This record gives sequence, C-alpha cells and structure tokens, in this order.
Amino acid sequence: MESDNPSDNMLISNSTSMTDSNKTDKYTQRLNNVFKVSLVVNIFLLCTLIFLFIFKTFGKNDDDDAKADYVNIKMPDSGVCFPCDYLGPDVKKEDTLYDHIQITENGQKLCCITSLPDITTLMRKVVERQFPPGEHDYTEDSRVRQSIKWWRERPHSIHMYHDTTANNLTWTLREDGLGTAFTNGIRVVDNRFVVPRHDLGDSALYFIYAAVTFDFADESYLKVVPTVYHNITRRHPNLPKTGEISMLMSKYGGSAESDRIHTSFLCGTFKLQSGYEIGSYVDSFEYVKKSTYASYFGMFRL
Repeated sequence: MESDNPSDNMLISNSTSMTDSNKTDKYTQRLNNVFKVSLVVNIFLLCTLIFLFIFKTFGKNDDDDAKADYVNIKMPDSGVCFPCDYLGPDVKKEDTLYDHIQITENGQKLCCITSLPDITTLMRKVVERQFPPGEHDYTEDSRVRQSIKWWRERPHSIHMYHDTTANNLTWTLREDGLGTAFTNGIRVVDNRFVVPRHDLGDSALYFIYAAVTFDFADESYLKVVPTVYHNITRRHPNLPKTGEISMLMSKYGGSAESDRIHTSFLCGTFKLQSGYEIGSYVDSFEYVKKSTYASYFGMFRL
C-alpha cells in the first residue's frame, strides 16, 4: 500500500537508490579485481617468454649473430615493455591498455606499461631472479611483498611454481621470495588443489590457470619437435570410477617448423563443488623448462 505521507515515500526511494548503488559498487569492485588478476597472470607469462627469448638469443656462440640481433633502444625507467607486433602496423596506444608504443631501430613494436609501478617493479624482480637450477635467490623483498598484498589475500586462492628440483611436474611455494607464491584457504593434496567448502554453498565459480614452458632447444638432434600435451584435470576421491576428467588441454609440436621454446597457457572459469581435486600435468616432463617462473599453476574463487 502506498503511503500518504510524502516523507515515507522519499525514504523508500532513497533506500532503493542506496541498495542499487551498493550493488553497482560491489560489481565494479569485482570486475576491477578480476582485471588485476588477469593482468598479473598475463604479465607473468609475457615476462617468462621475453626472458627465454633473450636468454637463447644472447647465449649463442656466434658473436656476429648476437651483434646483428642487438638493437639499442631507450627503455622507460619506471615501466616494462613487451613485443606487440601481433597487434598490427596501424594500432595506436589509444586502442590498447598500454601507456605508450615505441618502434625499435629494426622495426619491432614494443608496448609499454608505466602507470602501474607496483606491477612493473614486480616484473623487473621476476626477470632479475631467473637463475640456472641450483642457483636460486630465495631472499625476500619486503617492499614488493607488501605492494602485492591484495594478490595473496584473495579468499580461496592459490598460486604455485614448478619445483625445478623434482623429477616430475610438482608444484611448490618454496622457490619464490617475492610473495607471489601462496595458498589462502585451498589445500594441496597429492600435487592437486582441493576445492574447499565456503559460506556461499557447496559450489562456486573458480578461475583456473596453468602455464608450462617446454624447451626443445638443447635437443639439436631432433629434426622434428616432439608432440607434447598439457592438461588441467579434475577428480573426486568419492568417485573413483570416473578417474581424471580433462577440463582443458593443449597440444604442441609434431613439426620441424615448430618453435624450439613454447609456453602452453591454459585458463578457464568453472563451477566446482567442494571436494574436487584440480591438477595440471604434462605427458613429456623431460622437455619442461627448469626455470623458477617459467611454469606455474593457480586458481581463485570469483
């Protein structure tokens, strides 16, 4: 029944407006958080690819070839840049999320981010810490850890790296001193992530991602790059007859023209019930790159 009192009607209208506004703010905040996480994950992947490319290029024995590949360019002091020729010749910075685009002397396009100092500092640290196996720097950087505190404190989330000392694709928190590897509300059992129970009910939406870098460069005797498979699977201990169910899969290789270094990146959003165990595997571990940040696995609740 509509009230005859104008002040009552005004209170109802104001209350409705405030409720709608709160819903909009929460939705906007959730979108911002998803964007931040997606950006960090993709920058990790790009930095890994850039490092591997530089490592292989400047590790050549032929000094003349190395000099020919080197181009002197001015990099921003407070940012990071990524190769972005795939965007096409006519792209402008206004068409992207990058702060500026520059062209090197040999015509390569670089897209740079300078407006996110915390993330750019983190990416520089990641590149600096790329050491051969057995020479990892485990010291912590408290300033970087504090700047990405939001990354570790997301409810029901986890991010781990490949244990380079293991004889199979094993996930660990040990090889990271920057605070990017963590677990918050998600247990690890038999190298799998266990979906937890939570206050939203027995199931929830999760974003799952995994990157594995394969390195065939040292296998010079191989005329054809071997075919390799990368999977993200799920299983439930109470449903043993169903076994491992594939959620995402990638296939690479099988050709002499295939790149000798390749990163498989899988990701997707899934509604998962509590108790399910999520794993990430490869069928040819001998080709997995033994580098600290080259392979990682994570998930978080949306």
